[in-house]
Amino acid sequence: VPADSDEGRRRDGEAAPLGDRWNVTVRNRETGEEITRQYAGVVVANGHNWWPKIPQYPGQDTFTGEIRHSAHYKSADVVRGKRVLVVGAGNTGCDVAVESAQNAKETYHSTRRGYYYNPKYAFGRPSDQTADLLLALRLPLALRRVMFKTVLRLTVGDFEKFGLRKPDHEFFETHPIVNQQLVYYVGHGDIQPKPDIARFDGSTVYFTDGTSAEIDVVVFCTGYLAHFPFLDDSYLNLDGDHPVLARQIFTPPTPTLAVSGLIQPDSGQWTIAHWQGMLIATYAALRAKDPATGLPKKQAFGAWILGAFNVLQHGKVLRGPPLDLFGATEERAKERAFRDQYLADLAIWIQHLSTATHRQIVELANLPDDVRGFGHVKEAARVRTAA
Repeated sequence: VPADSDEGRRRDGEAAPLGDRWNVTVRNRETGEEITRQYAGVVVANGHNWWPKIPQYPGQDTFTGEIRHSAHYKSADVVRGKRVLVVGAGNTGCDVAVESAQNAKETYHSTRRGYYYNPKYAFGRPSDQTADLLLALRLPLALRRVMFKTVLRLTVGDFEKFGLRKPDHEFFETHPIVNQQLVYYVGHGDIQPKPDIARFDGSTVYFTDGTSAEIDVVVFCTGYLAHFPFLDDSYLNLDGDHPVLARQIFTPPTPTLAVSGLIQPDSGQWTIAHWQGMLIATYAALRAKDPATGLPKKQAFGAWILGAFNVLQHGKVLRGPPLDLFGATEERAKERAFRDQYLADLAIWIQHLSTATHRQIVELANLPDDVRGFGHVKEAARVRTAA
């Protein structure tokens, strides 16, 4: 908590002189001992794939078997020799269903919709590399869809003939599922596809199509929630349960809190997280140097963060839910453009802040809120810096 907040005073007994430091309490898991230390800033990088999202169905509390989330699924011992229901069709759900088919007595797989189950290899190379190559060649989306659908049709055939439902979306409109064993085990009868759960009743699970099954173990592969139990929600500018962040990093309530890695691109996120970290480190260095003039710089840069937030919100450069860097479902085809634009923007601001003067930061902070798009912001920054 910030040291100058009411909670900070209760824990620490006094506020920091500048009112912008943080009390961080850590606990030793073995001894339970708690230690509170004070820091000039906090970077939250706890990830968003660790707090299980567990759905609730009618009668679920009456289920006589075992219910667990995939976060607590560590080996096939959980399902060996049992009647298993796997819920969810992401990559995790499909992997667990396949492993259950290899070890369980019976395996049922419940999904709400139909999906494309992509092969791990396409055109002689890993399918993600093939997809990246086609993007690099700038092939039209329609052509890429035809190519991947053709590969699936030739190698797998019609999903519906296996008892799987027809996908209700186009290729590349959802996070890709890469699993070519699931269809194999469905075809051999080792995985029985089921629609959504209707209700539980003792050991029986009823589905929305009227069928039912006797189940010993339910494994929910239903994703995760962004969760920050160590931080007051007021500092995260929440929209529902998702923080709304400037540059997907900064939070408007305080310039001394940054979030890294709270993104969910279709491609890997390590490059993005790296450059987010570089921007955060550059900003931290700027705040730390030149104590005599540090405060006005901090104030100006704090205003710039708010300005960046306004550009993000009003300009709507990055659309969709805060966790989804590359936009809503119908805009996923623009991933490469969004990704490149975002990385370029981070790199430019890193370079700019590395050599920024107090006057330049003040000018950045005063950029009008109605600026539309990062390109305009960068151009305005170049012009102002040159002046």
